[in-house]
Amino acid sequence: MSLAWKETKKFVDSLGNYPKTVKKTELEKVVKEKPFKQGDFTPNYFSSGYGLYHPDAIGMTVEKTFVIDREGYDKILSLAKERNLTVKEECSTFNLYDSKGIRVAQILKSLFIASDPDLFEGIGTKLYGLKTDSEKK
Repeated sequence: MSLAWKETKKFVDSLGNYPKTVKKTELEKVVKEKPFKQGDFTPNYFSSGYGLYHPDAIGMTVEKTFVIDREGYDKILSLAKERNLTVKEECSTFNLYDSKGIRVAQILKSLFIASDPDLFEGIGTKLYGLKTDSEKK
């Protein structure tokens, strides 16, 4: 489970009921000074939710882009199947939805966002090849 995701979420939640744009800006400032880090994982993106349909989510930009070809698409489908999620492609963005139709993740070439730490880590490791601290040893 991604500890970096949890720490980032805790920080965003500590900002209280500020407008979503303020939370995003504050996270960007903090990450520049002292990033939340775990191995290759450095969350630096906040995606505001829309209540019941899209919860708040934490994400990160990645230097190593994810190639969205047939093999890449198959990896996304495999990850979704493992977690009982549905995949919908919308304008070069792959959205993952749970059984209630709630978007729980987004996958782009050099950015991914997830609404929970396990999914965040799963996307990072399986699709982008990122490593956690324990895997680097």
